[in-house]
Amino acid sequence: MPIRPEHRHHYRGKHWREIRETILARAGHCCEECGRPNRREVCVFPCGCWEIARTPGYAGGRGVWFCRRTTCEARNHEHGRVVRTVLTIAHINHVPGDDRDENLAALCQRDHLRLDRAQHAVSARETRNRKRGIIEILAEPEV
Repeated sequence: MPIRPEHRHHYRGKHWREIRETILARAGHCCEECGRPNRREVCVFPCGCWEIARTPGYAGGRGVWFCRRTTCEARNHEHGRVVRTVLTIAHINHVPGDDRDENLAALCQRDHLRLDRAQHAVSARETRNRKRGIIEILAEPEV
């Protein structure tokens, strides 16, 4: 989800870079939710399991990969997808200016989207309604 123009100033400059580095260091450069390492290629399976990709430089490709986790119910499924993990810094309470350490978390894209799912739904609904309003005004017959 793009950052709204009125909130962009929160994510720029030396101050934000320092905050980002502090949170990533605290998390050990791994997602605080699922443990995926930052800037590494991992093979992701349909069940949600993942493992470090054995073939570097294969991002986005498909191959015959097997989930080998003993806790996975869908054990031995294949065709995992290799993706490069990039960690983002998430505001837990969804307030862009609240940069307290306890309110920030290093999350992979998947977990950050899960955290913001409800907020995205509300924003999408507001956008649709706003566009419908514009369309309804344009569609009104002239008297």
